[in-house]
Amino acid sequence: MIKLRTCLALLSALCGAAVCAVATAGPAALPPTLVKQFASPAIAVGESTLMTITVSNPNAAFQLSGIAFDDTLPGGLAILNTGSSSNGCLGTFNQASDGIALSGVALAGNGSCTITVHVTGISPGLKVNTTSAVGSDQTIDGSSASATILVFASTVVPTLQTWALGVLALLLALAAAGALRRAPARRR
Repeated sequence: MIKLRTCLALLSALCGAAVCAVATAGPAALPPTLVKQFASPAIAVGESTLMTITVSNPNAAFQLSGIAFDDTLPGGLAILNTGSSSNGCLGTFNQASDGIALSGVALAGNGSCTITVHVTGISPGLKVNTTSAVGSDQTIDGSSASATILVFASTVVPTLQTWALGVLALLLALAAAGALRRAPARRR
């Protein structure tokens, strides 16, 4: 299918701008939109969260087809598992450790679909993730979508096994008993 902007460029070249202006007059379709969010605003290095991208057709009377966009993750984020994604958009969905790409999606008027992927923090810092502009065969490109997540350094808290906790409790009890024996008795 030829994209609308390609078709308009060909028409202008072939028939002149005045004739094409009449031929292409009519209600224009709005481009598709993207909304992107992370399920958690912050994660530790090594933890994961869900990233959701919703694609919408804002036109009530027009179906949009050939909807496409790319999303390359910023450094410090990666897709956790290439098998953990959900593509509710029924287009061609490509996924790698550093991003996703969607193409060939068709949405009825006022329709929407959602893609979800699990991302993990690799290095600490504030990560701003922005998609490419979303486009379709019938419209000019729409806007991109952004979401921000904080990846913080994980803190390892030392833990003891059950037997070690028992030994520690016994040592604390013995130390307390020894301290009580040495304390002078109060006289009344």
